[in-house]
Amino acid sequence: MPFPSDRKVSKLSLPIRLSECDLMGIVHHAQYVIYLEEARIHFAKEIGIDFATVVREGFNLAVIDLQISYKRPLLFGQVVDIYCWLQELKSRGMTFNFELRTNDLEATHATAQVGLLSVSNTGMPTRIPDPYFQSLQATINSVDN
Repeated sequence: MPFPSDRKVSKLSLPIRLSECDLMGIVHHAQYVIYLEEARIHFAKEIGIDFATVVREGFNLAVIDLQISYKRPLLFGQVVDIYCWLQELKSRGMTFNFELRTNDLEATHATAQVGLLSVSNTGMPTRIPDPYFQSLQATINSVDN
């Protein structure tokens, strides 16, 4: 899948650790969810959003949709490059897309999409606070990757 050229695409590289794998040295399917979360936090940090501060301010994002398409296994000892971009942004939510590849860029191991809903610290849906919304909006239709 080609990466979009009209928005910011971040890249996070992580070594595959043995603790993330099954007895055959293959990354357990549930570990991918953790990789996606790490990539979203990395994306936010790259655009100046410190997620720990966001949470302390009472703003949270609840996962409302998660789709992962597993193409080929990730193995112990590999380095996975997780490409992440904001696909859609609305006043109360957003959708991120992901592609997980190994360092040769030819091997796509998985693609994913995560839908998030903005919620208050009481769990009620709420608008994304303006400063964060503006920072996120700036990543769409951006030629500066």
